[in-house]
Amino acid sequence: MTVKGVKFTEEHKRNIGLSGLGKHHVSEEQRKFLSELQKVRQAGKNNSNYGHLKSNIKYKPLHAYIRKYLPRPELCGMCNIKPSRDIHNLDHEYSRNFKTWVWLCHKCHMSFHAKRRW
Repeated sequence: MTVKGVKFTEEHKRNIGLSGLGKHHVSEEQRKFLSELQKVRQAGKNNSNYGHLKSNIKYKPLHAYIRKYLPRPELCGMCNIKPSRDIHNLDHEYSRNFKTWVWLCHKCHMSFHAKRRW
């Protein structure tokens, strides 16, 4: 094994091989998922095709993802008076489609849920 004309000793080659032992290795399935995720992020944060990567995402991680990547406006999306604080899913299907999410002030968010009760 040589790098730019430098020959490694057998001991050095063995140490290079041992250096990776015990480290966390990513499975092929995880590698594919991360590759797809990177492609989506490079394509744009508001890409609605992200949902095919993991459709069984839980409530809290989904909200954390939306809070991180959906741009927050200064004012509520409903009343345009108070600062936006909460995120609300309009169709209650909880997908990663940014078109179905809106930033609301707490009062408007609670009024949405009060109207939805049967």
